[in-house]
Amino acid sequence: MNSKEASKQDLERREFKAFARQAGFTIVKGSLASKAYPAPDIEVELVEHGWRAFELTDLNPATSHYVWNLMAEDGSPLMDHVNAMTSEERKALNAKYPNAWVTFGLNYDVPPPGKKIALEQALPEIFQWLMALPDGYEGDAFHYNGNTSDLADVRRTLDENKARRERLYFLRQLYIKRTAQPSGIVYMTNAGGHIQRLVVDQIKKKLTKQYKSAHPMELLLTARRTIPEYPDDFREIERVVEQFLPTSSFKRVWFHASAIDRAWMMAER
Repeated sequence: MNSKEASKQDLERREFKAFARQAGFTIVKGSLASKAYPAPDIEVELVEHGWRAFELTDLNPATSHYVWNLMAEDGSPLMDHVNAMTSEERKALNAKYPNAWVTFGLNYDVPPPGKKIALEQALPEIFQWLMALPDGYEGDAFHYNGNTSDLADVRRTLDENKARRERLYFLRQLYIKRTAQPSGIVYMTNAGGHIQRLVVDQIKKKLTKQYKSAHPMELLLTARRTIPEYPDDFREIERVVEQFLPTSSFKRVWFHASAIDRAWMMAER
């Protein structure tokens, strides 16, 4: 086995462990193993269901993997800044954003070293900006135009956003996503924003491909680094699953969205 394949299998095992936690499954110690085609990717014994074989399908767009490979480099000044905050500053941020994912969407056109330096220098201004947004705000901070009907105030806010975009040229978006559970503020970085379209074409390929295992087989759809937000993505997934699951190798189809800590069964035959 080459290093690329070993890395892929290690990622799949880690992804499955995260899925199992969210789904409420208990993995029997020592049972989790990677397998080669024609077997599904994962063979595992679950306390709740016995032996199962899971094929994993990553629905993230290919560009998001490149983006997230930059996170260790681009994210370091962000977390250094957060860790250097006073307890009062952190308390104020968590009070304002008790349930928020804040993504620093970095610009593809700026090389990684340039992004890192520019981000580090601009962080004090960015956090002041976050604190100045209205309570409960959700969406791209660059799109906030004020909550006033006064035309002069709206124009002033638009001018401020235009000037801010010029100063923060390396930042494509500053996206705030509210979650259902209070967890404090969670920081993320990537170059394109973590709300992206899912690659649905992969599902049909898996459902029409034949797999073999001594155990019941299940399909696990994963969105590791994106928050699934587009209803038509899910409508298309449901359509494809309904059409092809009955003649597939799989008994059930699961979905795991690790960015929002959710896992659920989509379909069963």
